[in-house]
Amino acid sequence: MLLLQQRPLLSGFLLGAALCLKPQLALAFPLLLTVERKWPALIAAGLTIIGMAALSALLFGPLDWVEWARSLPAFLSLPESMPLLHRNEIAPGLPFWVRGIALVAGGFVAARALRRGNPVEAFVLAAGAGLLGSAHAMGYEFAMFAPAAPALFARRGWSASAIFLFLMTPGFIWFGLAAFPSRLLAMLLLIAAAAVDGVLGGRRPPDLASADAPHDNSDAMTKESA
Repeated sequence: MLLLQQRPLLSGFLLGAALCLKPQLALAFPLLLTVERKWPALIAAGLTIIGMAALSALLFGPLDWVEWARSLPAFLSLPESMPLLHRNEIAPGLPFWVRGIALVAGGFVAARALRRGNPVEAFVLAAGAGLLGSAHAMGYEFAMFAPAAPALFARRGWSASAIFLFLMTPGFIWFGLAAFPSRLLAMLLLIAAAAVDGVLGGRRPPDLASADAPHDNSDAMTKESA
């Protein structure tokens, strides 16, 4: 997200690579890019996915993709037959339509945060929506939010407290806190805090702040000369 404005092609490549490795982590990002009309990044992401799929077919044979498609339903149903996996899910049992609403809403709200110059909050919103919308998102995926923590702590908004509790939740569960709904509540709290800071917060985009700086300096010099 931090590269999206200045280096959209690289940002799209990284998004495409993330979708290849962990599709559920980036489900809402294509919608975000579409809403914001970031076509170069979106095209770069699509070409990266196609290129990696073609490369894997070239290296290992196209039949592996056929086998993957056949095994996908069984893979998605694993948490139902394995209690340990089911316990590790972030949002077990959510209806399909609720997951769909989470993805769409998360993509649009993340786009709004990005438009207001809050890329870190936009990342948290889109990634969180992806986890809620995925039918296979586990608690260990909380680690993906760790890189955003320093930036959120520095801004001292609602997201700083929310991400602290969010990242501490696995430890609380290890000490006996119920995994469900603790993970889900922590996820919803972080998304709500990122929405407040990213969409309702008054922080100006960095380019506007830097554009104002010369004007302020010239005013100060005018006052001193007067």
